[in-house]
Amino acid sequence: MEEDDRLREAEWAAPELSMIALIANPKSFHGMEVVVTGFFRLAPEHQAIYISREHAEHALSANGLWLEFSKETSKQLPHWMGRYIRVRGTFNARSFGHLSGWAGTIENVTEIQPHVY
Repeated sequence: MEEDDRLREAEWAAPELSMIALIANPKSFHGMEVVVTGFFRLAPEHQAIYISREHAEHALSANGLWLEFSKETSKQLPHWMGRYIRVRGTFNARSFGHLSGWAGTIENVTEIQPHVY
């Protein structure tokens, strides 16, 4: 691993969680800073991250998390649409996004990165 890659990883100090773990155990993570990776879908009244592209394409919102962005990160949204991304924010197990349709909300998303495999 290159030194630049190690430095970037260190910036994401919060442990990365599986979206499945977060959705299955929301109360365990309520109020915590989280880092998750998933497929981002952006449309009118729709800004969510899903377990997979297929779940996003079929709007399986029980397998997704609503995202609320900081003003700074909201400017970047069109760039990330339709891609796997990694986000950092605060998990709210009591908020279910637009029309209460999702498994939870990641609020104040302050960082977005592409998923690299």
